[in-house]
Amino acid sequence: MQVIGHPFLFDFDGVLADSEGIHLDAWKYAFEACFKRSCENNILSRQKGRSTEAIARNLCQYAEKPYERGTLIQAKLESLIALSADVPLYPGALELLNCLRTNKIPFGIVSNSPRKFLEACVSQKSIPCDFFLGLENYRNPKPHPEPYLLGAEKLQLANPEQKSNIVVCEDSPHGIRSAKSAGMMCIGVKTIQQEDILMKAGADFTVNTVEDLLPLV
Repeated sequence: MQVIGHPFLFDFDGVLADSEGIHLDAWKYAFEACFKRSCENNILSRQKGRSTEAIARNLCQYAEKPYERGTLIQAKLESLIALSADVPLYPGALELLNCLRTNKIPFGIVSNSPRKFLEACVSQKSIPCDFFLGLENYRNPKPHPEPYLLGAEKLQLANPEQKSNIVVCEDSPHGIRSAKSAGMMCIGVKTIQQEDILMKAGADFTVNTVEDLLPLV
C-alpha cells in the first residue's frame, strides 16, 4: 500500500493521543457521580476500543439504570474536558502532522470523541490540523461511514475516485469499518488492539504507532 502524497484522515484517541486511560478515568468519575457507587476496574477495562454509546449502554446496564445513558454521557464529557490537559500524544504524532503540513498534504482529524474535548486537546497540545470532527458533527457515528464521508467533504475530496485515495489511520475495529465503508484505505494502529483483530476488521496493513509512518510520507 503506497501512502506517499496521499491525503490523510486520523482518528484521535489511540492514534494521535495516548488517551485511553484518560477516557477510562472520565467514565469512572462519571459513573461515581451519576450512580453514587464505584465501578470495578475490570468492568471499565472491558470497554477499551468501544464507542461512546456502547460504553454508556454497558455501564448503565451494569448499574441497573438502563435509561440514564444521556446523563452518564454528559457527566463523562465534563470529566473528560477537566482531564484534557493530561492527555499525552504518541511519539512522532506531532512530527508526522507537521511533516504533512510542510509537504502541503491535506489532512484532518475524524473522531467519535466530543468536540469540546478535541478542541481543548488541539489547543493545549498545539496540534496542527486543517480541521477536526467530533461526535456532535454526525447523526451516525462510527462504525457508520458518515464521519469519514464528512471528513472527505472537508478535504474537498468527496467523489468516489478521490475518496479511494484517502488514507485513514484507525486503532479500533469500529473505526476501521467506518473508513472502509466510506471507500477509503485504512491503516490499523496497534496501540490497543492486536494485529489480527485490526486486519479482520478490514485494515489494509498495520503499524505499531503513527511514528512508523514518518518514513512513508
